[in-house]
Amino acid sequence: MSSKSKIAVWGLGKHAINNILPAIQESSKLELVGCYTRNGRILESICKRYSIKSWVTEDEMLNDSYVDIIYLSTPPELHYTQGLQILESNKHLWCEKPISNNLQSTIDLVQLANKKSLSVCEGFMYLYHPHFQAFNEFITHLELSEKIFSIKSSFFLPKLEKPGFRFNKELGGSCIYDVGVYPISLITELFKDREITINHSNISEEENVDVSGSANISIDQSIDCYLEWSYNSTYINRVEIQSESKNIKTDYIFSKKENYQPIIEIINAHGDYEEVTIKARNHFMLMLESFTKCLDNQSERLAQEKRILRIAKLVNRIRSF
Repeated sequence: MSSKSKIAVWGLGKHAINNILPAIQESSKLELVGCYTRNGRILESICKRYSIKSWVTEDEMLNDSYVDIIYLSTPPELHYTQGLQILESNKHLWCEKPISNNLQSTIDLVQLANKKSLSVCEGFMYLYHPHFQAFNEFITHLELSEKIFSIKSSFFLPKLEKPGFRFNKELGGSCIYDVGVYPISLITELFKDREITINHSNISEEENVDVSGSANISIDQSIDCYLEWSYNSTYINRVEIQSESKNIKTDYIFSKKENYQPIIEIINAHGDYEEVTIKARNHFMLMLESFTKCLDNQSERLAQEKRILRIAKLVNRIRSF
């Protein structure tokens, strides 16, 4: 597109303030034009900081013809109804994961976006970092030459002083949709359109909110995958691959600071060790710039829709197993 696309942010929690707004400002393809949240104090502070518009109500924002895109960063339970509002107002919907915490609701949003030729994108920022892309290339090349035996991916969060929506069922609190979706999406992205068999899953709940889980799945009845996720645990953010001749692992695959230089560690069958260092990048900015490709490119929109549905369907299968 010839000029910057106009984007507004709906919801001003810690994540939006610390990650999304700065990433939009860094982007060469987006212009932050305004924000909306019900918290008037935060709204005034942020809009003053960025010299942008504030709206008194969500309807004012939705009806503002100057806005092309709305980035939705509210609690998960609100994503479906607010996502519908965004699409019905003929604006592109870019949303924090999960798009919704219900498979049918996710399908409905994707179908509506498709019908209106609008983009719907889900905020899995790690997929756009050179870290994941390099790891994906390792797997692709490895499969051409030898058998991959297993994949283990873990994402554990420590106890947080301010957990926000995470333990509130009414706001969509759910460990699998908040944390588990990362290792699950890793599998759907590494092995697109492959046969996935669920062998076992276990989800633990406390006060009607799932707080940890694990799943054992197989790819093409051949590659054994063990995925695990948890709240209130020692922090782990890792993926490890075992093949016939190599062990490949890397930390901070899902979440990392902007200045962090990821390292992929490789140990061969003889015990020789090698490191591959990846350039530090802001994966939120890379994600948003990639999303802009969907604004005027149908194939890019369809690719995002397929990605969203692959993840949502596998999460639903694991939850229902």
